[in-house]
Amino acid sequence: MAAKADACAALQQFDSPWDELSPAEQARILTLLIELVDIGTGRLNVRLRMDGLGILAREMPAGNIEAAA
Repeated sequence: MAAKADACAALQQFDSPWDELSPAEQARILTLLIELVDIGTGRLNVRLRMDGLGILAREMPAGNIEAAA
């Protein structure tokens, strides 16, 4: 569960660099991270791609997420 908590913390700090990305790059990142979105009456389920998170992490410069923005 620590990986899930780490991923949530990292994504919460992603607003500023996210705004600097082009719409195409934002879409590419979302495609890497999200496998399925299921919307129903009173519910929302999002299935993440854990392999996509690994791909994205390998693309980031070591220790500096803002450098990728």
